[in-house]
Amino acid sequence: IVIFVSTYPYYLLSKLPIGSISVVNYAMKFVLTPYAIMQQIAIVLQVRMNELHAQKKQQELYSTTKKIAQIIFVIGLIIAFSIYAMRNSIIYILYGFVNMPSDTMRQLTSIIAIFALPFIGFGQVWVKLYFAQRRIKMYICIMVSTNIISCGIYYSFVSYCQISGYAIAYALTESLIAIALWYNIRKKKYYLYY
Repeated sequence: IVIFVSTYPYYLLSKLPIGSISVVNYAMKFVLTPYAIMQQIAIVLQVRMNELHAQKKQQELYSTTKKIAQIIFVIGLIIAFSIYAMRNSIIYILYGFVNMPSDTMRQLTSIIAIFALPFIGFGQVWVKLYFAQRRIKMYICIMVSTNIISCGIYYSFVSYCQISGYAIAYALTESLIAIALWYNIRKKKYYLYY
């Protein structure tokens, strides 16, 4: 399923004009750089979460997770607004010197604005909570269902909006995954209501 879900959007992009996949790859490389920082925060958080779970300090585990998730979400918002505000300058500085065609630069500018969403890092925090609590089976069920739904999202948006549709579908899929992970924990009333 993972291989299909990760390659299916590129299959859809391959039906678009030549260069579409390159534009998406350039945008993804740029936008996923701040995400790597958020991912490192989540990895460090994993160690603390494992300790709290082993010590049976569930209340502290959930409050720590919630605080870190909020911080990462705010950092993600700041990064998203910064990227959106400076996207033209960023694209010109990074890709303007390689004589990239102006149409490609415009496409890149528009999809970077869509890709820059804070939900990517937000979901990583909740993933670490599932692993700390050894709730892998529930995590897999959520990921399988959201990945199947994501194929429909990609098909719809890439078919109608082309390259911008890919960015919209990516943002929606990442948001769906983050919200589904968070909602399942909240639904189980795991100390997130205090």
